[in-house]
Amino acid sequence: MPLQPTSTAQFAAHRAGALPPTEEFRPGVWSLAMPMASPQLPYNLCTVIAADDGMHVIDPGVDGAAQFERLADELAALGSGIADVATITATHLHGDHLGLAARLRAASGARLLLHRAEDDALPRLARQRAAELGRDGAPAPGAGAGPAARDPDAETSRERRARWGVPPEESRSISASAAADGETAGLPRADVRLEDGDLLPIPGRRIAAIHTPGHTTGHLALRDAEGGVIYTGDHVLPAMTSGLGLGARSETNPVAEYLEGLERIAVFDADEVSPGHQFRFRGLAERCAALAEHHLRRTREVAAVLAREDDPTVWRVASQLRWSAGWDGLDGFVLGSALAQTEMHMAFVRSGLAAAHLEG
Repeated sequence: MPLQPTSTAQFAAHRAGALPPTEEFRPGVWSLAMPMASPQLPYNLCTVIAADDGMHVIDPGVDGAAQFERLADELAALGSGIADVATITATHLHGDHLGLAARLRAASGARLLLHRAEDDALPRLARQRAAELGRDGAPAPGAGAGPAARDPDAETSRERRARWGVPPEESRSISASAAADGETAGLPRADVRLEDGDLLPIPGRRIAAIHTPGHTTGHLALRDAEGGVIYTGDHVLPAMTSGLGLGARSETNPVAEYLEGLERIAVFDADEVSPGHQFRFRGLAERCAALAEHHLRRTREVAAVLAREDDPTVWRVASQLRWSAGWDGLDGFVLGSALAQTEMHMAFVRSGLAAAHLEG
């Protein structure tokens, strides 16, 4: 079915760049907009679920005293409180989903749930962050000394730009902050590590974890089959294409992982989709198909450049692709992101993984 917004209030707020009101969209299930300091994404959608043992929170949002107070006020309006929060589940490790979890866990005693791969990624991201702060080349504790002990996860932005073949004058314009890496610094480790197919410990409900990597290594979708709802985090958003590989290094290619994840959840087309941002909608299969085609179009462009050039740099390939802002219009973090996405698609083509998707 075509994509159709199912929350008039959330859709209107998305178009206006405002916060939508809290909505009870299933009995005992509320969607709560938690504010973010981003003009493109002014809020994330936090979910609160009532159960016999208390309240269960999915994707509480960014950390901050104001956000914590907002959540406390919203819970109070539901006749509950912070002390009643029993579990906190994050679809992935980015700060706009997991950030408030540490403060909320400390105040409530709730258990924090993450996919195993996501929990494993947090210390690796801390090592990346340490490299960015000037300790690149330092061995991990207990790893010995010398070049052989170099942490493979601890590549700095400067090193990455050099490997990409970025000209010096352009390299200076690219932000070294590595937004997705930096926002994960200091985020909490899990109390419960989830695997694909596990049920969330919410009495009276059967909400299953579905591993959907790509955006991050351990990203999860969460499906309430009886309620007819799937929580897609940032894997599928209704009006934005999420970036890929925005976490620690993946064992496989993020593009391949993402496309496979889209196929896994597209079969739940009858479900209402509650994403991590923007607005609830129906039409999951069509949206998954559109997102897949977006990435495959980029893959085809990259494959064409690789076919006509002998071992080009990431910079050289990216400069020959079509960008919505135009190649000359890319700068700073946006340029760095474009180069990172280009590298992933180059690896996707060279690995041979792309062939089956392109033929299909």
